[in-house]
Amino acid sequence: MTRAILLLTADTGGGHRAAAEALRQELDRRYGGRLVAVTCDPLTGAHASRIVRWVCLRYGPLVRTAPWLWSLLFHGTNNPVTVALMRRLLARSASAPIAEALARHRPSAIVALHPLLTAPAFAAAQLVGAAPGQRSPAAVGRSSTRPALVTVVTDLGTVHRSWLHPAFAYPGTSGIPVREQFRCGPADPAARAALRVALGLDPDRFVVLVVAGAEGGRGVREWTRAIVSGTADVDVVAVCGRDERLRTSLESLAARSRGRLVVTGFVENMADWLRSADVLVTKAGPGTIAEATSCGVPMLLAGHLPGQERGNTEIVVRAGAGRPVRGRRQLRAQLEDLRSSPASLDRMRVAALRLGRPAASTQIADLVARAAGVHAQEPVPIDA
Repeated sequence: MTRAILLLTADTGGGHRAAAEALRQELDRRYGGRLVAVTCDPLTGAHASRIVRWVCLRYGPLVRTAPWLWSLLFHGTNNPVTVALMRRLLARSASAPIAEALARHRPSAIVALHPLLTAPAFAAAQLVGAAPGQRSPAAVGRSSTRPALVTVVTDLGTVHRSWLHPAFAYPGTSGIPVREQFRCGPADPAARAALRVALGLDPDRFVVLVVAGAEGGRGVREWTRAIVSGTADVDVVAVCGRDERLRTSLESLAARSRGRLVVTGFVENMADWLRSADVLVTKAGPGTIAEATSCGVPMLLAGHLPGQERGNTEIVVRAGAGRPVRGRRQLRAQLEDLRSSPASLDRMRVAALRLGRPAASTQIADLVARAAGVHAQEPVPIDA
């Protein structure tokens, strides 16, 4: 009998969706025929409440244009009173799509990969097996037919209180699940050169990859301009994500860069771009860090989103996998230092690979399967 796993995520940034896809891939690879993963987006998907969807889709513009306001929202809601209020509101406004998915797929486990989805998932799960007329979750007794509840936290240094719901189990593993394309490790020099040719890059140049997550951000423009205008003998690839205004702005710069700048929007083959790069310049986003370290890419961390990304830079720097940079001058200086010191770059590659947790996807898939009552034939140890 094939059992269903319901993965709850939302398009507020690319990290939640990417983690859900990574877990879906791994569940299919290890448990195909026994488990089937179904993805549901109760916050920004087609069946989400109009009000909830409108509010959640403001995340991208907010973090791009007013990160200070996001910081106020994050810290202002990170307390027991506000979390309790948010849970009550979300249990009412966002549980309907989950309840519909539960009725359709009858999953053995629900996995929340977004902090705002624990409360509506719990509310919907409480109604499973309810008798007619039992509309209140509080009125429903315990039922053996209810799915197991699991949360996969996709943050690193700082975790918002809304992740920590008492009804949910948390996988006892460190690491964010990454998709299969990121789990092949770093490219050796020959493979890196071949990747660059396939991507339209010069195989012999020093390549800097600039990203700021799926939503893009002003930092990409500033960092790219600083490198192109002030760092000689370096080629730059700027990945703008879904920020079309940013992409248009940088394409104008690319036209004047004499081939030194390549600009893309949202890409599906990010692992190829990472493995082709000598250095990654980025903000300290947890998903980007998880993917980059799995590929063994050195990082220059030029900022972070206030709130949940606080502390991520310290984790990377302490491990030796990256360096912090503040301002254009320091960014250029660090790039010049790394370009002229291959040994330093190699040490950072090794440290990045050591910090990476590419096995997290497999470990979490096994834990979710076990919660659903299915056991792996060859489980991967948590400390692998």
